[in-house]
Amino acid sequence: MNLAPILLLCTATILWRCDSESADSTPDTAADSGTDVHTPADVDTTENDGEPDAAEPESIEIKGYAFAFAGLGQPVVNATIRIAEWPDLVVQTAEDGTYSLQIPNSGTFTPYAEHENYKTMYLQTFTASGSDLHNVNFQMIEPFIYDLMAMAVGTTPDPATCQIATTVNTIDIRDMTLDEFKNYGPHGVEGAVVWSEPAVDTTVYFNASVVPEPSLTETSGDGGVVWPNVPPGVYTFGANHPEKPFASFVATCEAGRFINAGPPWGIRELAPSEASDTNP
Repeated sequence: MNLAPILLLCTATILWRCDSESADSTPDTAADSGTDVHTPADVDTTENDGEPDAAEPESIEIKGYAFAFAGLGQPVVNATIRIAEWPDLVVQTAEDGTYSLQIPNSGTFTPYAEHENYKTMYLQTFTASGSDLHNVNFQMIEPFIYDLMAMAVGTTPDPATCQIATTVNTIDIRDMTLDEFKNYGPHGVEGAVVWSEPAVDTTVYFNASVVPEPSLTETSGDGGVVWPNVPPGVYTFGANHPEKPFASFVATCEAGRFINAGPPWGIRELAPSEASDTNP
C-alpha cells in the first residue's frame, strides 16, 4: 500500500497514533525469513511463577523488526533494543531492521527501542512462559510527528504520565505472509468496547478514516485506541465484543513512557478454541 495519503492525513489532521493504517506496511519477520516460527496463536500462555520449570529452557528468543512510521515501512537501522527488566541485555537492529535477543525464561519483560531520530517506544509487558516470541515489532515515530499527533487528541503529554496506544486487531492477520499483511487493509475489528483495570479516565477511538474522534464509544474498522496521560502503574487493557473474544494485554506505565502494543499483539482477536484471554 502507498502510505503517502496516510502521511498527508497525518500532517493535515495531526493524528495521535502510530499503529493504524500505516501498519499496512508492518513487516512479517517470519515471512521474510522463510522459517517456521511461533505466531501469537502458537504461544503457550500457561501461568508462570517467575522461575523456569525443569523441563523448560533457561532462555527464550524474542525476534522482530523495527521500521519507520513516516515512510513505506523502511527499516530502522541501528536501533537499540533493550528489555526494561533486564538492563544488561541489548542488541542493535541490522541493515534490514531485524533483531533477535535471547532473554531469561523468567518473569515479565518489557521490550523497548531507542534511536536518535525517533521517539523511544515501549511495547506491552510480556510474561516468559517457555516459548519464543516472534513478530515483536517496533513502528518507530519521529518526535515532531509524535507531538503533532498529540494535538489531535486534544491533550499535551504530561511527562509525569505515560501514553498508551493499541489496535484491537483481527485474527485474520495472525498467519499472513508479509505481502498479505500489507494488502489486507485495516487490521482492526469494528464494534469493540475497550476496558482497563485499573480504570483509565480518557479513552479515544479512531474512526474509519484513521482520525481520533472523542465522541466514539467503540472501535471502528481501523481498531485504533489511545489512552493519553495515564498515571504510573501496571494496567491490563482488553475489549468486549458481542461476537468475538479478545486477548488482553499488560502495560507497565512509568513517567514519560510511550507504549504502543501493536498488532499482531495488543488486544488481539482469539479463536474460539483458545482458552486464555491474556497475552503471554
